[in-house]
Amino acid sequence: MPKRYVYEVLNRFRQKEASFLAPTDGRLGPGTYIDISHESLIWNWSKLIGWIDEERQRNKLYLGIIEREERYQPGLGPFLTGLDLSDAVAWRESHLHIGAWAAHYVSESKLNQVLAFISEGERNKAATEQQEAETRNRELLQKEKELRQQKRLFRVAAIFFAVLLGFALVIYSLYLREEEATASAKRAQLLRQKAEGVRSGKPSITKP
Repeated sequence: MPKRYVYEVLNRFRQKEASFLAPTDGRLGPGTYIDISHESLIWNWSKLIGWIDEERQRNKLYLGIIEREERYQPGLGPFLTGLDLSDAVAWRESHLHIGAWAAHYVSESKLNQVLAFISEGERNKAATEQQEAETRNRELLQKEKELRQQKRLFRVAAIFFAVLLGFALVIYSLYLREEEATASAKRAQLLRQKAEGVRSGKPSITKP
């Protein structure tokens, strides 16, 4: 909206017959502060009360950001984080004419510092999220590596136990063959002794 239309409306309510805006004299300009001269009008104007509350909240948030910015050390912090950063970004994005608004409270140079402070918070958030993502990826890769190592160890252990079992079976088989051969030799010896006893007519002496 052109400024001249705004000035025209304001001047209507600065005239003596309907004067409830101040200042009542002089020309209006970009730096002119407009005030309501009748307090009762303020408290009976519900829409205005809502605007005042909104302005109070924006002002409180802005001054809080300034306080945080004054404690900030470039590259070291503390940065805006979490909900504080979200509120600050929303505050910045909601002000189309933020320079003119902020000039009512602090200098333009301070506003630039605050905006830079918010941007630093956004960059820090992005860097932190990237670091966290990289950390998660490293942890995932490490877990996958450990899992592959465990699978290799399991395969090696399975092969080792299979070989060990096979070796044990071979030893046991040889042991059974040896036992069978010993038993067969004893049986053959007994048969020879019996045969010799029959031929000589003498009973064979069988050792227990």
